[in-house]
Amino acid sequence: MVNLTDAWEIIYEKAKELLHTRAPYHNLRAGKTYRIHSVSREKIVIETDGKNKSFGRRSLLNQLRKLNEAGGIISYSNFFGNVARETTVVFLHPQLGWDNDGKNIVDMNA
Repeated sequence: MVNLTDAWEIIYEKAKELLHTRAPYHNLRAGKTYRIHSVSREKIVIETDGKNKSFGRRSLLNQLRKLNEAGGIISYSNFFGNVARETTVVFLHPQLGWDNDGKNIVDMNA
């Protein structure tokens, strides 16, 4: 299970690093590239090729709770419902990954 107590801090710290380096990250399924646009204690903003997307602590924890309740595997379409957000969370949290088909987000420790 993803530890909900530490999850925001882990993602927040990694997002700050990416903001500083401006390093891109990718979603191979959607063929999209993203960067962190801004980071605050309450919100992470993702730079996309269109309108920027964001998520906050509360929405992150709600999505991770759903993942935990699903036994550590959840379809990408049921996690945030947005490619930029799901890709960012999976990229920033070391315990998360994709299944072999790239259709499910998995807790790699489950």
